[in-house]
Amino acid sequence: MQQACANVLEHHIRLSLAKKGSAFLSLAGGSALAIYRKLAQADLDWRQVTIVPTDERWVSANHSACNLTALKSCFAARNLIQWLPLVPDLPPKFDHDPGDASAPKPSAHSAIKTLAAMPMAFDAVLLGMGLDAHTASLFPGASQLSAALAPDGITSAVAITPNPLPLEAPFARISLTASRLLHSDAIFLAITGETKREVLNQALLRDDETLPISRFLHAADANVETYWSP
Repeated sequence: MQQACANVLEHHIRLSLAKKGSAFLSLAGGSALAIYRKLAQADLDWRQVTIVPTDERWVSANHSACNLTALKSCFAARNLIQWLPLVPDLPPKFDHDPGDASAPKPSAHSAIKTLAAMPMAFDAVLLGMGLDAHTASLFPGASQLSAALAPDGITSAVAITPNPLPLEAPFARISLTASRLLHSDAIFLAITGETKREVLNQALLRDDETLPISRFLHAADANVETYWSP
């Protein structure tokens, strides 16, 4: 499954490079990182590739939970890639004390500004999915979720706080919205395990905000290609 995802991403990058000389991708973090290590082996003109995370934790680039840093590590040998961060350059000192009153409050302003400079459709998007059916950082129950899932929304990114916070990564997030992620020539979903397959099956049966991934699966004019392995 990992190699198949790497192959299809490579294919779309090649198509984009041949057609317009550049490629623009949005990539999930987490379990998808193994896919990117395989993709990084492809012989491509990586200087013309731009990558933005689908979402980011409100932490500094030095933090172990930073998605962008994890993505960069997968492409370490391809240091000419252009990377777009979703959070400003946060001081590392706040990583250990996010409750500090002087700590910058989570805001999508920087992400929105960054994405405004790149208004074109993504050439490819790779999404993941959690056991609660969240994708990117569009978590069920978050107060900002409805606006973030609107398929015709005009906002490219939102600050979102999962409720409850995931134990493995208890941070506020910046997430691309559904409308921005759906603005893509190709969308792929990579999941593993029987439990996630059952969650996916439920999302395929109904379009329900409590299953955020369903908004992508049922979006008009969107064709989400799913890759799954046990």
